[in-house]
Amino acid sequence: MQLSQFYSSLLGVSAFVALSLLGLQWFWPRFAVYGGLAWASYLFFVLFSWLCFFWARQASQSKDQLQFSRVFMMQTSIKMLLSLSLVLAYFYTFKPADQLFVLPFFWVYFCFTLFEIYFLTQLGKA
Repeated sequence: MQLSQFYSSLLGVSAFVALSLLGLQWFWPRFAVYGGLAWASYLFFVLFSWLCFFWARQASQSKDQLQFSRVFMMQTSIKMLLSLSLVLAYFYTFKPADQLFVLPFFWVYFCFTLFEIYFLTQLGKA
């Protein structure tokens, strides 16, 4: 995957997620209450996807055939730990009234996970 292709894909996914978050906040007031977590997770996943691309791209060009697999597993583990930390930090800081606060987070997580699977698959084929 070329750098320009990655940037255009990241821009497209980011725009889709941002517009969907705005739409959900507009049409579903209970969703809007947890907008802070939604936008924090959005920013986190945009930056994390960007960093993962460069890390995985470097690993895909390594002579060690297992390097890409190790990087993929490390990225997945780090993403899960940081995601859990983000949700717990929000939970303990803002003490939400119900469990619906995780819905905006999981929407962003789901969209960016699909995107990461796409670009990591493209890099793994190279």
